[in-house]
Amino acid sequence: MNRSMPCLALGALAAVLVGFGGDAEAQSYPDKPISVIVPFSPGGQTDIASRTLADALSEALGETVSVVNRAGAGGAIGTAEMAAADTDGYTLGVTASTPLMLKPFVSDVPYTVDSFDYVCRVFENPMFFAVKVDSDIASPKALADYAGSERLRYGSSGNGSVQHLAMLQFSDLAGVEGVHVANSSDADNLRNILADVITGTLTSSSVIKKNEDTLKPIGVMSRERSPIFPDVPTFAEEGFPVYYSLWGVLVGPKGMPEDVLATLRKGCADAQSSEAFQSRMNELGMVPAYMDGAEFEPLAKEESATSKALLEKAGLIQ
Repeated sequence: MNRSMPCLALGALAAVLVGFGGDAEAQSYPDKPISVIVPFSPGGQTDIASRTLADALSEALGETVSVVNRAGAGGAIGTAEMAAADTDGYTLGVTASTPLMLKPFVSDVPYTVDSFDYVCRVFENPMFFAVKVDSDIASPKALADYAGSERLRYGSSGNGSVQHLAMLQFSDLAGVEGVHVANSSDADNLRNILADVITGTLTSSSVIKKNEDTLKPIGVMSRERSPIFPDVPTFAEEGFPVYYSLWGVLVGPKGMPEDVLATLRKGCADAQSSEAFQSRMNELGMVPAYMDGAEFEPLAKEESATSKALLEKAGLIQ
């Protein structure tokens, strides 16, 4: 009997097992950098929150996570790219309420609220109406009075956006008219405010905090005053019960493997609970609003249905 045969057999078996182990290791997720698409220009709240999340997510997943801006069409271009990405989990995106909830009803876009797997909510901020810092307008009531004698001009991220719907509702309650000036980013709206092209815009506390030398908030569309600007009245307390917020959610294309989605959801939870993420969001004046994607998805679909009803009432459905 050849004594070398068992050794050869064992050696072959070991090689096979090592091969299987190598394949399993190679297929573990993630094992290469992840891209996160942001469908807006750099500098806006979605971009800032996404970069903050990307840094924390890199730490949580042990792999590089980087942001790629794909601005245009009020967020629809980048959001469409998210929906069309490979389902391997290496191309994700942080989209927002306007492109996800509203654009499918007012524009010809190749996606709906059902086109994505939801990883986690990243932020949720009530909207403030901001004007030039030296403006005489100092409250929602003053804004309504101004609109009665002047043509109120307000900016938004696009036709049929959350800001657009909110201001339509305010105008209706105040019995005034307004001119909607659609733009693509907070930076565009800020430039137009400073140039007196528009009266003001609805935006987040973080954008206002970042531009306190040029902007001031005069009202917030939440049920209670914001701790960030406690002296700023709510629209409701001055007779205009309008409630809107801006939020962002980390998504991937529909059909990602369950293990990849589970890894991402855990990574997102770990990232957002980290001291670094919490501290940075607080510095930016943004409120972390973590919610697991499985919990957020039905809420997103419910809000989508509500948005459709509001748009139909406003005659904005395409």
